[in-house]
Amino acid sequence: MDKQNIIAVDGPAGSGKSSVTKAIAEKFNLNHVDTGAIFRALALKIDESYDELEDDFNDFIDSVKLEYKKIDGNLSLKIDGLELSGKIREHHVSSLASKHSANLMVRNKVEKIEKKIVKESKELCILEGRDIGAFVFPNAILKIYLDASVEVRAKRRMGELNDSKISMSELIEDIRARDEQDMNRVHAPLTKADDAILIDTSDLKFEEVVQKVSDLIKAKGVA
Repeated sequence: MDKQNIIAVDGPAGSGKSSVTKAIAEKFNLNHVDTGAIFRALALKIDESYDELEDDFNDFIDSVKLEYKKIDGNLSLKIDGLELSGKIREHHVSSLASKHSANLMVRNKVEKIEKKIVKESKELCILEGRDIGAFVFPNAILKIYLDASVEVRAKRRMGELNDSKISMSELIEDIRARDEQDMNRVHAPLTKADDAILIDTSDLKFEEVVQKVSDLIKAKGVA
């Protein structure tokens, strides 16, 4: 099967996927698709709006209207007209996303959104997530798997969160629990695709990771 003109970057929480892919997208004029943000927004919508006593979950998910846009380089993510791009960065939403991403209907919804974004994109897309290279776009032209130690990932996540109440030790335990949940879910578990290139970012500076990914892209001649 022909390779798809897509760059897939997977890895666990805090491995550097979002910041690295954003930098790469700017450097090579790519369309950066933040799949984690889509999962977070859906998880937040489910948590705040779904009444399991009254609603059919499949109908509920089908009815959700999600808008994913880039405005002046910044992500605008709306569900049913409500802007959520700031709220989804709160720490508790990470746990919600991990919980609901195990649901096949949620995964199918996100996959449909991802494929629509890619299909409509005029630029080469770089997607970051947990199952992009292994499951969603198995024929991506380049697959990269970023990883790092739990302690390093927790430190990075602490700097990203819109929440100052959680301690470092609590965050480390949360990340370990999320890794366990993501790696052992039934549908599309977090895993490195066989043909993905592993980059351990634990001891690398941000600029060094960006350079390694840039070199891989140049070697492929796709951007």
